[in-house]
Amino acid sequence: MEELGRATISYREAVKPLNKAPKDWTAWILAWQAAAQEAARAGVAGVENALTRWSDVNLAIRGVSEGLSDWCYTYYTLNSASINNNTHTIQALVADLTMRLAQAPVKKNRSFAHGTFPAFAG
Repeated sequence: MEELGRATISYREAVKPLNKAPKDWTAWILAWQAAAQEAARAGVAGVENALTRWSDVNLAIRGVSEGLSDWCYTYYTLNSASINNNTHTIQALVADLTMRLAQAPVKKNRSFAHGTFPAFAG
């Protein structure tokens, strides 16, 4: 029971939505992979399901940048059959995400300088 609790906490921590890109994406990916594998071994509910895993990773990373948000949408569209059929593995997701991050750096979401848009007096 103690292992299940530790694995659950570790996995939930690994999939917390990111507010900004980690300094080291490889470390984040490997930490998520280790937490997901530990959670699966311990029997954490939902982690054995590819759609749940995908949803967790998607929610964790998509807010970091528009580029990652677009990638998440495209990735699910292209892999929805294996994700929904529960044949998409942790290793496949790790490999694909690692490849995406190696191809193009993640750019921050645009922010607008104060005063960019006129304020309306009310």
